[in-house]
Amino acid sequence: MCNFLGIPSLEATPGWALSARRSESDAPLSPPQLAWLGCVRRRAAALSSTAYDAGGLELLAKKLTATIRQPEDLLGLPAQLAAVGVRLVHTARFDDSKIDGAAFFDDLGPVIGLSGRIAKLDSVLFTLLHEIAHIHLGHVEKRGVVDIDLLGTAASVRERQAEKIATRWALPKALGIKAPISRGGGSSPAPSQLVTLTEKEARGHAG
Repeated sequence: MCNFLGIPSLEATPGWALSARRSESDAPLSPPQLAWLGCVRRRAAALSSTAYDAGGLELLAKKLTATIRQPEDLLGLPAQLAAVGVRLVHTARFDDSKIDGAAFFDDLGPVIGLSGRIAKLDSVLFTLLHEIAHIHLGHVEKRGVVDIDLLGTAASVRERQAEKIATRWALPKALGIKAPISRGGGSSPAPSQLVTLTEKEARGHAG
């Protein structure tokens, strides 16, 4: 586990964790949340992408709801984001903490992590747009953010800003409704070709 998190002992806190924050507060991440974020960081470090293109990322975000129409369309997202310098990682959450996603910069550039907590296409897509908005708005250049329960009311100014931008990208034409997030019901098949690390694999790294 120490090697996995890059720390000398279990009592230590990873340096990257000191700069990460939960979206709804400045409370420290819980151990399962730290493990999830560590998994995302580890897998992202093994991915390649072009140099970060802020303008290209914004253009991509604006057209996602027009091009992602069915679950199978999600499979092309890692390549599309890599083309504008963003690495996308899907890692299932490890507990019931309602973790939805994260955005941060590492030494190679911006990274987005998705948990797929609500396995519906519109929810996955809106979470992705929300994390892109954090990057677009410059929220995560110094401190990464872990978003928990995006279905809840956005409390912080930054969360409201990201939600507003993501909603504008998702609904470029006003429809008189809020952000298109599903709150239950049926599910969509997970995009298996997204870069995925399961909890079992994470435990394997701990040995």
